[in-house]
Amino acid sequence: MTRAVAALVIVAACQSTPTIDERTAAIVGGTVDLGDDAVVALGFRARPCGMAPEVTCTAALIAPRAVLTAAHCVTGESPATLVVITGSRVDGGERHEIDAIDVHPDYDGFSADLAILTLAAPLAQPPIPVRRTAIDASAIGGPVRMVGFGADEDGITGVKRQGTARITEVTAATIVVAPDPALHCNADSGGPVLLAEEIAGVVAFGDAACATSGTSTRADVHLDAFIAPTLARIAGSAPATRPPLDADATCAACELTEDCPRGTECVEGTCVVLGIVHGALGSSCTDEAACSGAPCLAGLDEAACRCVVTTCDGDDGCGCRTVGAPSGTLLVAALTLAMVLRRRRSPIASA
Repeated sequence: MTRAVAALVIVAACQSTPTIDERTAAIVGGTVDLGDDAVVALGFRARPCGMAPEVTCTAALIAPRAVLTAAHCVTGESPATLVVITGSRVDGGERHEIDAIDVHPDYDGFSADLAILTLAAPLAQPPIPVRRTAIDASAIGGPVRMVGFGADEDGITGVKRQGTARITEVTAATIVVAPDPALHCNADSGGPVLLAEEIAGVVAFGDAACATSGTSTRADVHLDAFIAPTLARIAGSAPATRPPLDADATCAACELTEDCPRGTECVEGTCVVLGIVHGALGSSCTDEAACSGAPCLAGLDEAACRCVVTTCDGDDGCGCRTVGAPSGTLLVAALTLAMVLRRRRSPIASA
């Protein structure tokens, strides 16, 4: 099965889970936030040409090259498919490459919902400290502050917002909050829950209406076993020296993904675009007509839009010349369906 087909199967399966009411808003009761520079957005690297950038989740810078988010935000993704976006708006924000994704080894779809992204280059803004002191019942009733890029009351996404909530329960693994007056919701997943301006929790899920409660994964209980060791490894490593994506490097031979340009993966000895086994970067485009029916995608490199060649007739060098390549229509369908369903998945999937 190709990875494009697999993407369709996986995202289609999500339709069986409960969906979030599309009228609900993220950081309900919050306000636009022009600060909190260390709170960042996650987005897909590529999108159909003409489509505005979309936020998939929120995250927080916890070291110059390390971003903390929820595991469910990155499961099934790779540095070739995601980017970190800084600024107060996703549209027009600055994109930053990812070198690696570390998901908590105990993540099972619910517990230990944490992941750390290694950035290709350090960010200048000061990181947010992770809380080291254990949280106990004495915190119940106290305030927390949340920051995220989800939809506002008018359904507009991709603008950073912040608001306060009240702790109602502290378990061995989670912090539960109620609106006071704000509450996190869809696309705030992975964002920080700040107690005394330290990351006490990472947004995981909430009620379907985003009206009564929200749950985050406690950071302090995973500090010694996951967060601190991962940060130490990142601090001791050098950024990967990978060239930017260009047409000539697509389909080059490789042994490891580190041998390939950014935005590609090494699959079966070949550097391929978007993790799609048969994809190759083509010419500049404005729509599919310019690509002879192949996908015309934005966000792949510095060009506004590029064709992604997924089929090859004969030995003329197009695509990666492998058998059974998915059609351009299938690739666009997979990308578009994935984007739509990410906005409509259950609270555990996109909080």
